[in-house]
Amino acid sequence: MLNTHRRRLYLSAWFLKNNPQDFFASLKLQKFLFFYEIFNYSLDNDFRLDYLKGYKNGPVYSDVYGDYTYRIEEFQDRLEEIIAKGKNFLSISSFESINEDVAKKAAFLVSILSKTELSELSHEFDIWKRKKERIDSGEKQVKLDSKDLTNEDKYLAKELYDLYSLKDIESSFVISVNDTKFIIDKKQRDLVTDELEEVLEEISKNEEDNPVYISIEDGVIVVDN
Repeated sequence: MLNTHRRRLYLSAWFLKNNPQDFFASLKLQKFLFFYEIFNYSLDNDFRLDYLKGYKNGPVYSDVYGDYTYRIEEFQDRLEEIIAKGKNFLSISSFESINEDVAKKAAFLVSILSKTELSELSHEFDIWKRKKERIDSGEKQVKLDSKDLTNEDKYLAKELYDLYSLKDIESSFVISVNDTKFIIDKKQRDLVTDELEEVLEEISKNEEDNPVYISIEDGVIVVDN
């Protein structure tokens, strides 16, 4: 039997459908769920932090963690059932409905950063920092809730939310090579040949910060600074 809250089941199904390459990394699913809710908080929308716990890698929804870790087949089957039935993700009750604009921005942020970078970013929020000492000491199931949020959290979340427009997101394609995330215009995606993918492999060895913007000019990869 699954324990994941209905709202997060639908959010996880949305993420599986739209970002399958990231869904199969537990940390990325967790960061998507966290940023989705913290973005809603910054926009004064409904948000849910129930079952949110402080882990060393950042905030984690323990109900999702348990199902993903110990009941992954049942969990994935349930999500695929939601997708297969053609559920309209906006037809759930008003509090549980998915704001697709917010979901797209949260998913894009997750897709352009490495797991380490996502963890470090989530550590910047006071909702986690206020419990850092307890978390670092090894205490388990440290509860994070709305009273731990600060104005600084709202400001940081809004900055991240405004970082990329929906237009930019819709026109971008993310190529992941090792821990490097390259962003290229969707119209140029098909220009990335096997040979150019080998070039990206070499570039990834020298890049430290994500994302890396690239374009193709005369068959050559250009890193946009």
